[in-house]
Amino acid sequence: MADSIPPIGSPAQYRTEQLLGQVYTNVAQDIIQIGSAIARNILVEWYGKVQMQDSWTTPLGILVTIVLTVLGTEFKDNLGLSKEFWKGITATMGALVFIWLVVNLKRRVFQPAETPDQILEKFKNLPLDALAAAKKR
Repeated sequence: MADSIPPIGSPAQYRTEQLLGQVYTNVAQDIIQIGSAIARNILVEWYGKVQMQDSWTTPLGILVTIVLTVLGTEFKDNLGLSKEFWKGITATMGALVFIWLVVNLKRRVFQPAETPDQILEKFKNLPLDALAAAKKR
């Protein structure tokens, strides 16, 4: 369906400008040619980084739960195990979850996911040896 542009100065152009306002055309595009295998590898890596950006929330939630449990619980001998054992298990789990939280926060701060513009730049500036390696696969 091809719409024709009314001639300049015609009543149709005047009516179009009344209804739509001024129409501007800007359709210049950059074209990036890249193999699907290379694009997939880059995007899979990027997707993994994006998913990891919020992975720190899980250990934080678990750590808060453990801390609140320790503050609000009086440990007792249970299941044939002493209260000191239960305190030790809880402290060990809290320490492990704290390490998990620190690792995920470090990854979030020091290895952030690229922005879409950075991914496009990666596509544009891909070294030729990566293209050659992909062709051999």
